[in-house]
Amino acid sequence: MSSYWQFLVFATVLVLIPGADFTVVVKNTLTGGAPRGAWAAVGVTASNVVQGLLAVAGLGGLLLTFSTRLALERA
Repeated sequence: MSSYWQFLVFATVLVLIPGADFTVVVKNTLTGGAPRGAWAAVGVTASNVVQGLLAVAGLGGLLLTFSTRLALERA
């Protein structure tokens, strides 16, 4: 099996394993019913959006900084 296929199998297994956010949603659903589980899911989604936006902003800042620095070094 090639390294690429090994990576795909490994990545697929990692994606299918439930994480901590899944555990929080299931726990809240079982203890508080569907409304509480839905609010837990909304909270998890909101935190993922915030984390994603901060990651994009950070990567954008890095790219901007390094592209400016590279342009200055070439001049």
